[in-house]
Amino acid sequence: MPKFTTLTLSAREIAQLVSPYFGSMRFWIEKHLKPPSDPFPTLPADMDRLLKDYTKHYWENHQELPLWFEACQIEGAAAFAPSFVA
Repeated sequence: MPKFTTLTLSAREIAQLVSPYFGSMRFWIEKHLKPPSDPFPTLPADMDRLLKDYTKHYWENHQELPLWFEACQIEGAAAFAPSFVA
């Protein structure tokens, strides 16, 4: 005997099925692959890590902070340097 899976459809999903613009692939993706609740969950952390890594490598090679610190008019930029110098 075949095993059946229960499929639950909302009113919105039923309306999509009868719509002339219905796309079966999009419907399947939306039903089976749930998007993350937050579209950019790690973007701020990734950017922070990227900027810190770049600044650290620049400091190690030039013994000064990158020029964008000055261009962004970050006051007290020299105070950032000792935080990652061993």
